[in-house]
Amino acid sequence: MATPSTFVEFSRQHGLAPDGRCKAFGADADGTGWSEGVGIVVLERLSDARRNGHPVLAVIRGSAVNQDGASNGLTAPSGPAQQQVIRQALADAGLTPADVDAVEAHGTGTVLGDPIEANALLATYGRRRDPERPLLVGSFKSNIGHAQSAAGVGAVIKMVQAIRHGELPRTLHADRPTPAVDWASGAVCLLQEHTVWPETADRRRAAVSSFGVSGTNAHLILEQAPDPLPAASPTGLPDTVPVLLSARTGPALRRQAERLLDAVRADPGLRVPDLAAALATTRTAFPRRTAFVVEGAAELERRLKAVAAGEDTGFAPDGTRAEATLAIGFTGQGSQRPGMGMELYAAYPVFATALDAACAALDPHLERPLRDVMCAPEGTSQAELLDRTDFTQAALFALESALFRLVESWGIVPDLVMGHSIGALSAAHAAGVLSLQDAASLVAARGRLMAALPPGGAMAAIEATEDEIRTALATITAAGAVTVAAVNGPRSVVVSGDEDAVRAVAEDFRVRRRRVTGLRVSHAFHSPLMDPMLEEFRAVARKAAYRPPLVPMISDLTGRLAEPAQLCSPDYWVRHVREAVRFADAVTALPGQGITCLLELGPDRQLTTMAGDCVPGGELALCGGLRRGRSEVRSLLDAVSRAHAHGVRVDWPEFFAGRPAHPVDLPVYPFEHRRYWLASVPEGVGLPAQPQAQAPAPPSPPDEPSAVERLRADLSRLSDDLRERALTDLVRGEVAEVAGFDGPHEVEAHRSMTDLGLDSVSAVELSERLGARIGLELPASLAFDHPTSTAIARHMLTALPAAGLTREGGEARAPEGTVFGELARLEASVERDRPDAAARDRLVERLRALTARLADGSPEYSGYSENAEETSFDDRIDEATTVDQLLDLIDNELKGS
Repeated sequence: MATPSTFVEFSRQHGLAPDGRCKAFGADADGTGWSEGVGIVVLERLSDARRNGHPVLAVIRGSAVNQDGASNGLTAPSGPAQQQVIRQALADAGLTPADVDAVEAHGTGTVLGDPIEANALLATYGRRRDPERPLLVGSFKSNIGHAQSAAGVGAVIKMVQAIRHGELPRTLHADRPTPAVDWASGAVCLLQEHTVWPETADRRRAAVSSFGVSGTNAHLILEQAPDPLPAASPTGLPDTVPVLLSARTGPALRRQAERLLDAVRADPGLRVPDLAAALATTRTAFPRRTAFVVEGAAELERRLKAVAAGEDTGFAPDGTRAEATLAIGFTGQGSQRPGMGMELYAAYPVFATALDAACAALDPHLERPLRDVMCAPEGTSQAELLDRTDFTQAALFALESALFRLVESWGIVPDLVMGHSIGALSAAHAAGVLSLQDAASLVAARGRLMAALPPGGAMAAIEATEDEIRTALATITAAGAVTVAAVNGPRSVVVSGDEDAVRAVAEDFRVRRRRVTGLRVSHAFHSPLMDPMLEEFRAVARKAAYRPPLVPMISDLTGRLAEPAQLCSPDYWVRHVREAVRFADAVTALPGQGITCLLELGPDRQLTTMAGDCVPGGELALCGGLRRGRSEVRSLLDAVSRAHAHGVRVDWPEFFAGRPAHPVDLPVYPFEHRRYWLASVPEGVGLPAQPQAQAPAPPSPPDEPSAVERLRADLSRLSDDLRERALTDLVRGEVAEVAGFDGPHEVEAHRSMTDLGLDSVSAVELSERLGARIGLELPASLAFDHPTSTAIARHMLTALPAAGLTREGGEARAPEGTVFGELARLEASVERDRPDAAARDRLVERLRALTARLADGSPEYSGYSENAEETSFDDRIDEATTVDQLLDLIDNELKGS
């Protein structure tokens, strides 16, 4: 089909049907009709398929291949050779002709070939056959045409499906069988109507014939798949499961939910865990995702109905990011509750093993077994011990370390960890800084020494900024009586210290109508009242062995990325007891480290709630963990599913180990078809007249702003975030025009231009269209240097100040397009080209040298100044073709050369 040659040659031989229809075995047969296609089947030994849990659709019982040899022409078939290949296939299968119910014939619709094939079938399958059970013959080519190289596999797929469903499709254009065949000479019948598969005491069997133009003949005998082996469902796993759906676009995702809903309703015996496992392990995870947790078919139907109606809240609204990055946060004191972890202990052996190991490491330091305290029923004296500091901190560490090992077993690997107060020791253990034994020793000593302090002191959470609190502390309290214990948000601060002083500060803010909450604590943590325990704790900390972190860790002591030397210093952990927890700074630092998702591990969703006030605007996807008063299994799976919806990698085959116990036939993906064929003009309707050349439109009045000026004026009134969003929408609209989408809603902001179908020609067109819209000179390689709509928008955002865009009501910002824009371009280039190890080493060396020069504080780095060479520098940037050349240009620019 790639060239007209098959049409030309076959038409010269009168082998093409004038109307393009294959009339296989019909009296009106007048040639074949070409089509095109592709088909895929997976072949596997039956034993392997069963062992691997793959659904067996049919079995190849026997096959044979031969060559025509001499015939009356190069393309003329040989009847004796066809009979021979059929008999060889039957012998290979160990069957008689009567054991085969139907044949999918080659049947091209040619005057020469069809009678030869029909006579071969009559001579092999039709002789000595019960007339009440004739061989049923059809041809797929009557339905779709002759698909050439895909014709054979298409015929196989057709007969596999016919066997599975017990129905034989009608062969078209065969209402009158060809008179060139003596059909009464054997028990062979054309499928002139849609036919139910004849009842048989044995398995259904069908044969497929396929003949090559050069004389190769193939015959395949298919048999109904054997009954599946009984499969025991995995024991000990909860029936509460995550259901994952994904698609390229939002509309496709909704249609997929519709199809799945129909399939669920049509199969009342469907096991929901098997369906969930099949969705997670046998389907591609596309960028547009939703995920939710269900228990039972009724809840599954309700959630699928919500997704289909567009009412689901689990969507990743703009598609997942190309590379999601994950931080795991560990909860601090105050979140403990009786029975925490016990539901997970019963549900997941990995969690139980990890919790037992943590308790075994902590028990020598405690007066009674920790697990007995954790699982004690609420209201008992033993459960009350959980609020005693030594047991509180030990229990939190045991739970959080077990939670980490559980999600780690599901393939969830963090890019960064952090913790709140005692949670930081859980983070340090997860990062590899402390072994389980050393971490347990520090946790137990910390809690024991705190609990041994004289009772007294108070803590209060106050709705105020840190500056407001520090001002109040300076004017209200005695020096050092109260300190800031934690900064949990922009307007959420905890104070700690002497009880009377804390009460005075709290009352001052109540008068200001601020929210004030007294915390139920045994001691004033992170205050001067901790000082008596510090030296003894330092002695314990010095005995521990520390290692550089395997995973980066944000310090809640500094609010910044922790240096390995800090985490390996005993003095750091002593300061950690005494000084304020800077949680708000730590969370705010996450996006700057490239983190896109935060998963909380702890007894309750404390960190998630606080983080929402620190990083507004959806910049960080917050995935809370366990929830007080809710099922632990369900709440943890909710968090993991939400992380998956935002692009975090989860090893679902490991999660669903042993499932699906039975293969599940899922609905096919809802492909969004787009018609490219030229629209037909109805007969009698003339073509539209060509528009006459018109005089150019008169120029706009001098006081009427151009479209570019209006767009820039609109952008000048927006904040940076809204400006980026507006530019992203602009890019998506232009991409839709260039790539032929129905609208910007079909263009995912984080999908690459290559994935969206842009080639070098359309990329240049996109650059020109965007440049005209916004009045910028954009490089022709824009779509490849900045490969997503979001990246292009950010590039234009940095270039606009250099072009004179100012913020309304404010001064113009210093142009950033010269250096920062090129650094963004460098990032995109590195991501796209994926340099090898040697190239990466060179890059790292040069970037370090560049950073060192920037840090010198030389005058040429102190600010921005315009120069006449800016245009020529941009020209040189456009000419740069490698990363090394780009680095050289940036080096020279920074030197002022």
